[in-house]
Amino acid sequence: MTYVDVLAMFVNIFMFITVPIYILMIITLVKNRREETLKHSFYSLVISIGIADIGAMLSVFFNIVASFAWIPSFYLALGDLASRIYNTCAFFFSAAQVIGVFVIGLNRFTAYMLPMSHQEIWDHGKWLRVVVVLQWLIAFGNVIPIMFVWEFNILTSDNKTTLFQWTNGVVADNWNTYNSIMIKGQNDWLCVNLDTFWLLVNGGTCMFSTITPYALIGLCTPIRERFFEMWCGFIVKKKSTNVAMVTESQPEEQKPRNQAIQQNRHR
Repeated sequence: MTYVDVLAMFVNIFMFITVPIYILMIITLVKNRREETLKHSFYSLVISIGIADIGAMLSVFFNIVASFAWIPSFYLALGDLASRIYNTCAFFFSAAQVIGVFVIGLNRFTAYMLPMSHQEIWDHGKWLRVVVVLQWLIAFGNVIPIMFVWEFNILTSDNKTTLFQWTNGVVADNWNTYNSIMIKGQNDWLCVNLDTFWLLVNGGTCMFSTITPYALIGLCTPIRERFFEMWCGFIVKKKSTNVAMVTESQPEEQKPRNQAIQQNRHR
């Protein structure tokens, strides 16, 4: 077993462990979404991007099972549908992830740069619903060609391996051109072989999909408290902070803005 195989196995195990933790965190947010500390737009956006992250990881698992030939009869029975399912889910959830990260960044930007109007924009208006709907509509539009236009051809070289090939000439030519330019160019820049290159790609995808639950549980007090209370049976004590101490030394005209920033930290 090469170091690439060992690292790939570690990445797969890490994703396998993360999926149930992520699902539990999403359930925690949904069940407590009406609480004062968890009812704000930020947590609704976390639920949306969490669904995209979980979907992306499950798509990877679907492909991993096929690559290890654990249940070949299942994938052979699916035929070209297996390739269509994986590519559709992979592109769909990846697009939703990217858009979700952008929306959360925009939400955090308004929380700190427009603290006096942040809650009015996100919590009291229709902006939150609009951006969530757009997130998934754009992601769906991204995979329409894979679902209805692109076609696959099955090339079976033996009784254990099934290869898929684009039958649409334009798509096949573009895909081959992309691979020959991008993969070769990135390999030359990174000075790695193809196996290592794809390990880096999968490792990056893994970190992008799995980092959110650990970051939120570790750094976000409301989520951490409710998560451990629901699933571990105990409450993590929260350290109190004195907002007055933060704003006391500020000029009088800056105090309302600073207090609004403090209130918008987790909104």
